[in-house]
Amino acid sequence: MEQFKQFNASKTEVIKSLDNLHKLVGALEELGLDVSQDIDKIKKAIGDVQSDALRIALLGAFSDGKTSVVAGWLGQVMKDMKIDTNESSDALAIYRPDNLQDRCEIVDTPGLFGDKEKAAENGAVVQYGDITKNYISEAHLIFYVVDATNPLKDSHQDIVRWVLRDLNKLTSTIFVINKMDEVADLRDLEEFEQQSAIKKTNLLNKLQRFVELTPAEREAINVVCVASNPNSRGLDFWLEQKDLYDQRSRIGELKQVTQQVLDGSGRDTLIKKTGIDVVRDVLGKKIAVAQDELIKFKLLADNQRLDSARIQEDIAEGKRKVLATVGNLYEELNNLETDLLNSIRTLPRDQVHAFLESKIGFTKDDIGGKLRFRINHLFSTAFNQSSSIMNGISAKIEHQLDSSSDFADSIAASALAASSRALSAVSKIPVESIKNGVFLARETLKNLTGYVYKFKPWEATKLAANISRWAGPIGAGIQVLTDAISVVQQQRAEAELKQLQHDLAEVVKSHFAEPMKLLQDHEKVMEIFAPQIKAFEKILLEQEQSLEDLRRRQEQLAELESHLSQAFGARAPIEGEYQVV
Repeated sequence: MEQFKQFNASKTEVIKSLDNLHKLVGALEELGLDVSQDIDKIKKAIGDVQSDALRIALLGAFSDGKTSVVAGWLGQVMKDMKIDTNESSDALAIYRPDNLQDRCEIVDTPGLFGDKEKAAENGAVVQYGDITKNYISEAHLIFYVVDATNPLKDSHQDIVRWVLRDLNKLTSTIFVINKMDEVADLRDLEEFEQQSAIKKTNLLNKLQRFVELTPAEREAINVVCVASNPNSRGLDFWLEQKDLYDQRSRIGELKQVTQQVLDGSGRDTLIKKTGIDVVRDVLGKKIAVAQDELIKFKLLADNQRLDSARIQEDIAEGKRKVLATVGNLYEELNNLETDLLNSIRTLPRDQVHAFLESKIGFTKDDIGGKLRFRINHLFSTAFNQSSSIMNGISAKIEHQLDSSSDFADSIAASALAASSRALSAVSKIPVESIKNGVFLARETLKNLTGYVYKFKPWEATKLAANISRWAGPIGAGIQVLTDAISVVQQQRAEAELKQLQHDLAEVVKSHFAEPMKLLQDHEKVMEIFAPQIKAFEKILLEQEQSLEDLRRRQEQLAELESHLSQAFGARAPIEGEYQVV
């Protein structure tokens, strides 16, 4: 049947839209938004639509021919359906046509128009209107069957208002004026059309009085005139003469209007049944919160950018100060070396021993102990100055981190204050991520503060071993110089003094060579005098990565918010195709 093809096409369309919506909402989840319940609703909605059958609700008084109308529409008489004028029942009846078990469900409401009540298990009395409400509200089609001799009795007013207004079923209801064979000759087309116009006008006027139709609503009301069981000859008789039955009954017009209703409202009814309008409402709120979150993202990103710039400036300032300190150290070492070398060049033979002991340091096994101590002291002083500089930078960075953490807290607090739904509807700007980054950076600073940096400007053991080889020769030279010499030996003694001065100069140069070479290596200088710099730069890198993450998430949220607005900005709950970010 054509109406079932259209219904299945609507199901396919809705499922496709729901699948696309699922992907779109899944993109929200990837951004950290809490949409688990919405995803569950969408999955359930897809399942509901897939398993949904075309549901038709029959309304009308007992003798108005509801079952013969639906039997004629289906082209078959269903088992257990009473096709006679004395039909009556005290229960809600659900029928599934034999050849349409999974595709069609017909709900008859025999007690809706009577005074019958049904006793619930707990003894309470329930009106049939309450029992049938859910069935009617979920119906894709409503056949409201009335008798041609007196369409819509005044006693129907409450039911009509309930169906058309309370349940909002105006567009999916077809008013079927049945038994036209009692008021017109079915073989006389002109008479039938004339009587049909009269009956339709009569019915519309009553509807106008019952529910106060607007002009647009009156125009949209679906009304069909039929004779579902012409001359009461029985459906078994008529269905064996299908062409004649179609001609006399005008049931084809009902099928045509049914097709139009399914085209217009079948899809909307499917969507409403799935509860996707609730999802739309929730996501609509998320759009509003997402727009608010975008503002917070920008504030966080701007603050993070400023913090990173300040930390970068602090690191650069620290490097400049350390290099200046090292420059002063280099100059002091150079001056000390120059002074010692000048003193050695003019050193008289009788002051060599005193010079060695006071300026260089000399024992039988070692030479240069005092000089190394002086060099080490200069290095230590510079190192302490650099450490003080680094501590100052560390304090500044920690202050920036505290500021960043406090700002993130204030953003979170403002979100909570703005709406109690903020944390559940949209989760979350990466406040916790920022705070975790701050925590890790603080731990890095804490480790720097607690670590005792040992000053090792050069390989002292290797240097001492290299210099100790001079101890013997220089000691022997000193002994020679202190011995009494004759005039004959004077010339040789002068030469030995020159050699001793040369050896002492080499000792001094050996002490200064490695330290001063080291001070010219920028990378090694930073490793020795400012080992904290690497940790600071790591913090800066993490801040910049956090900023990049903020920027990326901000762009994703902005794009997703745009897609959500496009998808849900219109009146229709599901429209078009959605692109997943």
